Amino acid sequence: MPSSNPSRSNLKGISIQLKMTGIILKLWYWNFIFDSITIGYFDGDGENLVYVDSNNLEISEKSENYWSIFKQYLSSVLEDFDGILEYFHIDFGILEFQSGHPKIQKIRKIFKTRAKPLNTFSSPTTPRNVRIKYEFIDITALDELFGTLFKNDNGEFIRIINIPGTKGSILETRMQGDTVSFHVDDTEELQSLSSMEISKSNKLRVFENCLIMDNLLKYLGCFEIQRLRKLSRCIRSCVDTLKPDAQIQKLTITADDIDAICLDIVMKNRHSTTVCYAKNREKDGCFVNRHLLHNTNYKLQFAADLELILRFQKSRMVELSLSFPYYSYSKEMQNTGHEVDYGMLEEITGDFLNKLKELLSSRAQLLQVKKLKIEAFSQQQLLEILPFLDSKSLRTIEIGYPHGVDPGSRYLEIQEISKLEQWRLADELIISDRTIVFTGISKMNLFGFSKVSITVDTISSDDLVYIRENLLKHNNFEKFKVSFKNIDNAFRLMGAPYSKTRNIITWYFRYPSQDQALCLMFSVPRAVVFTRIHMTAVPENAFSDVT
Repeated sequence: MPSSNPSRSNLKGISIQLKMTGIILKLWYWNFIFDSITIGYFDGDGENLVYVDSNNLEISEKSENYWSIFKQYLSSVLEDFDGILEYFHIDFGILEFQSGHPKIQKIRKIFKTRAKPLNTFSSPTTPRNVRIKYEFIDITALDELFGTLFKNDNGEFIRIINIPGTKGSILETRMQGDTVSFHVDDTEELQSLSSMEISKSNKLRVFENCLIMDNLLKYLGCFEIQRLRKLSRCIRSCVDTLKPDAQIQKLTITADDIDAICLDIVMKNRHSTTVCYAKNREKDGCFVNRHLLHNTNYKLQFAADLELILRFQKSRMVELSLSFPYYSYSKEMQNTGHEVDYGMLEEITGDFLNKLKELLSSRAQLLQVKKLKIEAFSQQQLLEILPFLDSKSLRTIEIGYPHGVDPGSRYLEIQEISKLEQWRLADELIISDRTIVFTGISKMNLFGFSKVSITVDTISSDDLVYIRENLLKHNNFEKFKVSFKNIDNAFRLMGAPYSKTRNIITWYFRYPSQDQALCLMFSVPRAVVFTRIHMTAVPENAFSDVT
């Protein structure tokens, strides 16, 4: 969050973009040190990031209470603002077609609290400045049409030409990234631009050269690669032959509704994109973000796009997240007084994971992922994904029951997945508190992990002895946590505790090595935690007399 706000009277524009796990706010100001301030509010915890270049300030904030933080800051920006915004835009993504969605209602409420409506610029006059974003820019064509690039007195690189048919009027052209900006002094002269002819010569043949293309692809991500492939058949063949790296850092697939899927992609250069696919409930076809595709199934379109995106992924992704909260569906059932059909949700999730399995299994090499976060109803659904990830790359496995769905009396078996190489080589296992594991602790193959957090129905004294004896044989673990619903006289074989308070009971056990000790803490009433500590952290006469 900026330490101090610019003057509200200098506010120039507002853009709000809703994401599945957060919201992005961008503000433009007149006469401020930065041209714009971009603040990303995201769910979860972790390090907040700040990025500054010569003209822009970007801030990323992570908090479980990110909506309240966003609301408070935007309300302070809008408070007593009495000017006219030159630019105002809200992108609801797939939620645009769900006007009653809670996130949309929260956004509306922020603006309704103003004493009077927000004024935006809506002049019908022809603008002097035009900015156009292109999928591809031919620099040679720019030089030919709009003049050779040169540096002006202000240190800006621009192109300038005389507009044909005018008395000395000029057109200024600037390029930044994939956007070209045009400026004229007199808007009445814009009609004369129609006399400028575009060359018919093909300027794209240079990209059919594999040496040139190979050097170019090193600096492109998955979206730029796909745009290149659309330019021509020969360029597409050249790209496919070279097989570049898509450079995806994080891939999140979320099913918020039974008829919608969202794809969030974060690249290594920190750029991110969200693409939402939804069934058109009124007519045929589907929506891809705001675009209606006729005679198209949203699941097939999603699968086709994902296959293209992952086709070029070579490097290890930081995270692959598969989430099935079904919030919108559950809310709709609640509002209409209907019961949630959990059997249907399990079937839909299973079908989706099976399609994803087909895509992953068709790759020439296993997908490299550092962390897998997956929600599933059963062990069989987990087996659709886990075997098709590279075991040498996978470090963290996080499993949970789908959020927004009541697990009820369901239990998760993990005996089969615990036999996989991906399981045996991973460092960290997290199974959410809502997901109760039915498999016995002795059959989970847990002691290759350095960190473990699981939940079981009942823990017994035999379970605790088994965990203690195995952890004393392994010096690579850091923390081993078991939460439980019921306890069955579990501590009778642990010996006398070192300390006992109202909420915590503590034991210490000797490691075979003299410089390490095992600490067991029982946190009343629902969890036991084993940690490996240095002997210097052990109190005097703390060891249990159990041998």
